[in-house]
Amino acid sequence: MKPVKTIQSGLAFTLSIIAVLTHPSLAFAQNKTGNQTPPQSIEKAIEAKDALFAKLSGKLKEVLTTQGPVAAIEVCSLEAKNMTQSVGKSLGLNIGRTAWKLRNSANQPPQWAKPLLEKATEKPLFTPLPNHRTGALFPIKLKAQCLICHGEKTFIPNNVQEELAKRYPKDQATGFKVDELRGWFWVEVDDNDPAQTSPWFQYGEMHRVIGQKDHKGRVQLGELIKQDHLYAVGAMKGLQGEVTILDSVPYVTAQDSQSKLCAASVTTDLQATLLMGASVPAWQDSTFETTLGPDKWESHLEQTARDNHLDTASPIMFQVRGRLEDTTVHVINGACPIHAQLHGEELAPEEKPHQETFATIQGTIVGVFAKASSGRLTHPGTSVHAHLIYQSPETGERLTGHIEKTSIAKGSTLSLPKLK
Repeated sequence: MKPVKTIQSGLAFTLSIIAVLTHPSLAFAQNKTGNQTPPQSIEKAIEAKDALFAKLSGKLKEVLTTQGPVAAIEVCSLEAKNMTQSVGKSLGLNIGRTAWKLRNSANQPPQWAKPLLEKATEKPLFTPLPNHRTGALFPIKLKAQCLICHGEKTFIPNNVQEELAKRYPKDQATGFKVDELRGWFWVEVDDNDPAQTSPWFQYGEMHRVIGQKDHKGRVQLGELIKQDHLYAVGAMKGLQGEVTILDSVPYVTAQDSQSKLCAASVTTDLQATLLMGASVPAWQDSTFETTLGPDKWESHLEQTARDNHLDTASPIMFQVRGRLEDTTVHVINGACPIHAQLHGEELAPEEKPHQETFATIQGTIVGVFAKASSGRLTHPGTSVHAHLIYQSPETGERLTGHIEKTSIAKGSTLSLPKLK
């Protein structure tokens, strides 16, 4: 793993991050061969930026609320470096923050970023770097609450000015106006990181795709399924339907103009906004000795994985084949019903999903078991993200839907990846 670079910062720079970083359209840089920056490198960079933003803004809000801005300057100047380093180490990349008017001289940009900063880019930017790496910049714009440390001197209280002068005698970061570009997050990702080239893959995260409504297309299904023994679950671009991949065969289901379910053909340009899965060349099977309800079969799955020496701290693909009971599935149609229910939101009529409950049905579950991945891979309160592939009782089509609840009948087969 490469050494992790870190950048310190003071309170005011972190203040300008709180609730101000947006996600405008991404500028995808191309390399010399004309290919786009690897999508998984882009996702990795965004994940790192989001993680650092959450750490810094959370700490700042806590200190500002309980102790005030002067105390927050001290805490942030001492702790920001450690928080940045923690994110970099946990994700195996280089990350920091910088600006064209620095407060802390330690916040110098990496060499590749300097010409981009001179252009004052105000959109996220991804650019190829030497040695199969990707560089990313994410802009930070000033908001009204940041004027206390970055505005004209008349906006900055005397005690804050004194603390800033003591800690940052060469401070240049004042005189900004609301909505003016303040600085950037920068990230360096190794495109050949083994963690990215492993059998497991992920495009998008639940909280960003659904919670933040960032459901642009992230991966072309036609290209992805060229890989062998692929298994995955996810949602289509615009949240217009569900997708399940079973042994490199995609099943896509959406609503037609009459709000009826239909199986969609996978064309070369069909894209998913959320997709997670793995290439699994071999499986090991076990049989359900008794019928297990929604509150039991997840724990059974976890215990079986442990019994077969699988690492339950990492995402695990699984299959279930057989008879299911009391099963509710939905097909998303522009918004997530589970997210709406958790947040007490009413979906617009045109966003209502197709929901259906089967007393009993034969089918195949494809899913991901992911412990402690709520908001990233699974919905809150569950360790499983699972889809059902089944034959429509009405039309005979092979359809797929997101499982909200199910009971797995005695005699059904559970399949887990087989260790080499």
